[in-house]
Amino acid sequence: MNYELTFIVAADVQPEEIEVISAKVSKVIEGTKGEVKSIQQLGRKKLAYPIAKFYEGSYVYFEITGDGETVRVIDNFLKLNDRVIRHLIIKTKDKKEPAKLATTSDEANTFKPEAGDKNITSSELSHLPEVKSNESTNAE
Repeated sequence: MNYELTFIVAADVQPEEIEVISAKVSKVIEGTKGEVKSIQQLGRKKLAYPIAKFYEGSYVYFEITGDGETVRVIDNFLKLNDRVIRHLIIKTKDKKEPAKLATTSDEANTFKPEAGDKNITSSELSHLPEVKSNESTNAE
């Protein structure tokens, strides 16, 4: 399974200590037969609201693979670390090839109704009020 892990480290933590925490998280992941795909230090950012009396925090982002045991162990590790003020682990889908785009302009401009769509006749639209353009009022 693929997961994304983001955690916020308290603002008073030095960058060297953030590296140590990231290395420990990587060891925990690899110790549970998981794999770290990428790590990004996103830097110090202002928080939307205070967390544990901190108004700023340093963000760290991981892309990992593993199983439920890996997630459980990471979650426990981050909960017990006093320097980490918030964390989030989400399950992500496997990355797939993007859908093929229409090859001709005719295919791209052709409307294809969905299965539940129904055709609307002009008599069904006659009860709606007429929409006036604002162009005449803006021309002044």
